[in-house]
Amino acid sequence: MKESIKRFIIKIYLKLFSLYGKWVLKIAGNLTTLVFYKLYISSIQKFPNNKLSDNHRLAVTVTNKIFDLPSIKVSSVCNEELAKLYDFALKNDWICKKLANYHLIHAYYYSYGINSGVFDEQVECSMSKAKEYSTDAIGLNSERVSELNTQIKKEKKSLQKEVKRAGSTKVEEEKLKVIAPITIDSKHFTLALTLLTTLFLISGFIYTKSFFYWFNIDVGDFYTAQDYISSSIDVISTTAITAGIGLIAALYGLSSALTEELEDNQFDSKKKKREILWPFILIVSFLGLALSVYDTGKWPNLFLYPIVFTAIFYFYFRAPFWKYIENKAPVGLVCVVLLFFFIHLGFRVKENVEKVTSGSFDSKYQVEFNKGYEKYNKMPYLTGNSSFIFVLNEASAEIIVLPRASVKLMKVGG
Repeated sequence: MKESIKRFIIKIYLKLFSLYGKWVLKIAGNLTTLVFYKLYISSIQKFPNNKLSDNHRLAVTVTNKIFDLPSIKVSSVCNEELAKLYDFALKNDWICKKLANYHLIHAYYYSYGINSGVFDEQVECSMSKAKEYSTDAIGLNSERVSELNTQIKKEKKSLQKEVKRAGSTKVEEEKLKVIAPITIDSKHFTLALTLLTTLFLISGFIYTKSFFYWFNIDVGDFYTAQDYISSSIDVISTTAITAGIGLIAALYGLSSALTEELEDNQFDSKKKKREILWPFILIVSFLGLALSVYDTGKWPNLFLYPIVFTAIFYFYFRAPFWKYIENKAPVGLVCVVLLFFFIHLGFRVKENVEKVTSGSFDSKYQVEFNKGYEKYNKMPYLTGNSSFIFVLNEASAEIIVLPRASVKLMKVGG
């Protein structure tokens, strides 16, 4: 019984000793990572014309060499740059301190616990290497090893941020070479103002013409130019917001695509990104649309929006005519604004027509008519202009046009 307990305790001790040894060696491994990060950032700064992949290979090669690690097969590097980075590493106090700590940790590993006295040669060798990089290097104890581990974790987080920042800065610099900064002058403001003014003027006409077309009414018989402009005020706000969202989405998509392409070029790789959110939205939209059409016969805008806009963005810049246009970016962005503007306008017409024809139209206003027009008192008010008002005959689903002079009063509430 005592013998079995003794064997069990020895087994537990050896297991814990093994885990502790792995933890100590992991600390040493983290030190090599720190030095690699430092060399990678330094190589980006020293050789700014290199690709990030070239600087990465330089940092890997020098890290392996100074730590005397098994050489990982990498593509060829510039010997002159390699010599400069290697010379920098050996003269850098911060890196030399990490190299000394790396060998001190190995000396501690070989002298700890049951290893004590067994690996004296390895301990002596590691201590000798540590003193090559720091003359005041002294052996470590468990408390000092724990302190080093905490310090290394903090430095690793900080250097990871620096590596990411250096890479992003390089990609942004490359992006500026592809798309130079734009100088905005009075011509651009004039163009934007002209575009907005044009959209404002035509939005009311297009909306009014499209809406009444569904009810076989030629609005040219009832609307003046001033009436169309007045209609634009109600239409332009939400439609312009949608166009603005389209512009922002296009700019973001263009920037993201360019960044991804430049990153692939800088690292000589092709990232495979799994987009999950957008396919999920599309699948839900298709299912929701199919169920709605099957159940009610209606095509809700809520499900149509993502399908239509995804199709636009997917096929837009793949259209063959773009090969004949040199300045694709500015022309494309203006066209995106126009597309989103008119598509949203079309959705708004569709939505309002469906409200009117649904049989449960809820008017914002209640109209009371003058003598001779009392039979229209209970008909919901649709809209009006300077000379006419339009009411809905719900029984026949027809729109009736009446002179504005027939109105006695209007009040809020259907």
